[in-house]
Amino acid sequence: MTDSQRLETLELKCMDLENTVQALNDQLIQQYRDFQRVTQEISRLEAKIDASQSPDSTQGGHEVPPHY
Repeated sequence: MTDSQRLETLELKCMDLENTVQALNDQLIQQYRDFQRVTQEISRLEAKIDASQSPDSTQGGHEVPPHY
């Protein structure tokens, strides 16, 4: 194998590694965005649960139905 062939092989491997690192980085960014979205949704749902469990909540089932 000549030096030129070895250099070309190394360059191709380096390009492949760069592409792999970029693909992994893109996937990591997407997972982080998904994590942020899920975290915000959990916070929203926790707030909704807290609001429904508060003593002054009208959704607790303690209200007389309108037909009475």
